[in-house]
Amino acid sequence: MKSRLIHTYDSINYLRYPSYLRKSHIDESKLLVLATLPRSGTHFIKFLFSNYINLICNGVDSQEITPAEMNSFFPNNYQYSYLNLKARPFGKVFVDKIKKPTKMLKSIGLDDFTRSHASFQKVYWKKSPVLHTYRNPLDYSVSMFHYMFKKRNSNTDINSPMDVFEIYKEYYIETYLSYVHASSQAKFKLLRVPYEQLMNNKENSFAIILHWLGLEPNDHYVEEACERSSINKVVKLESVSKSKINPEASLQNGSFVNNGSVGQWKEYFSESDIESVEKSLNKRSISLDDFDIG
Repeated sequence: MKSRLIHTYDSINYLRYPSYLRKSHIDESKLLVLATLPRSGTHFIKFLFSNYINLICNGVDSQEITPAEMNSFFPNNYQYSYLNLKARPFGKVFVDKIKKPTKMLKSIGLDDFTRSHASFQKVYWKKSPVLHTYRNPLDYSVSMFHYMFKKRNSNTDINSPMDVFEIYKEYYIETYLSYVHASSQAKFKLLRVPYEQLMNNKENSFAIILHWLGLEPNDHYVEEACERSSINKVVKLESVSKSKINPEASLQNGSFVNNGSVGQWKEYFSESDIESVEKSLNKRSISLDDFDIG
């Protein structure tokens, strides 16, 4: 019932959406939405793009992009700048707080580059390029365990990544499936990139993304952008520049970034845990076999 109400609500509101974007000089087809599951490379991709367009505009003698610069390049979170999707179906959805991104975005043919952790929005995103990254549910749970609980010293009832999976499994499954279904319809400009592919083959993955956007990658700049966006480099820049990778994260200790490796789950999940995860996934016709779990 609620999903039908939201679809009706969105269909009505969409009538205002193109003019709403035009007020901020944004063409729907040039609004790149980085729509990710949390802890699946969101900020890594933002670093890749910011370093790449900086290289295009300023050359190899330019400096690496700092966390503060990266965030100023792409200041808009879709939920807080564009549409408050959580207000549906009865609240005010238009936020009208769209900030100006870097002018250098024009060098890759975009008006804005925004990010979201929402499920696929088939009404609002039907004319926009949507880049979706997702991580296997086991490593996702490990990363969320550290990010949401260990680094915040919060909720002492959460003792393991398995506890985290139980809390977030419905959100994870619903969000994951929304992009699977949208991709199967083949009517949206949607690219799904597994986090594991992104981390194991950075240069090729980034080149694929640029090709998908209709751009001819500069191989040297792709290589250099990947080097400048490496986890070690970014964590060092975060420390030296005293600027946070994600200023919105209320962390009490450590960096927003973990080591990013694939297969971390092996240190935390027992055989019975794996069986339980598989059972939960199978209820929605998903399997761990659908993912690279390392």
